[in-house]
Amino acid sequence: MAGEPREEFPPGALAYDSEGRLNLFGRTVILLSRSALATLQADLEQVLGERSVRLAMARGGREMGRQAAERYSDIGDDRAALSELLAMASMAGWMSGVEILEFSGDSFRVRAAHTYGEEFPGRSGSPVCHLISGLLSGFMSARLGRRVVVLETSCVARGDPYCEFSGRVT
Repeated sequence: MAGEPREEFPPGALAYDSEGRLNLFGRTVILLSRSALATLQADLEQVLGERSVRLAMARGGREMGRQAAERYSDIGDDRAALSELLAMASMAGWMSGVEILEFSGDSFRVRAAHTYGEEFPGRSGSPVCHLISGLLSGFMSARLGRRVVVLETSCVARGDPYCEFSGRVT
């Protein structure tokens, strides 16, 4: 299974800096529960509209994906790098039960049994894991040097048994 769960972060990956800020791989991070993220996103959708929030969350995810691609630039094989990204995303609580269903030079499909979509208040009529879609898009775009569009085709927030993400070079 891709993104096999780990018991702990790699040594030195998670540390506090001299100012007391939490860092992951040298980048300052914050901890946020899955339910807080899901509630924040749902509330923003109520105020700003689903489309605006989807675009903003995906953009943030793409930036995180680009940063992660830098972190894993020493891994030569794109599938192996994606697997490593998924393992770290699982460790960070973004998703678990992750599997790479398909992978070719210009497309891929990833399934996750558990994402923050599980925490989304009520049922959604459409997929909600925009950060994960953006993460995968930014990561693979940076790895391949070409634009990769990722769509969430199944989502636990709308009652599907898992979340599934399909990516392809455009």
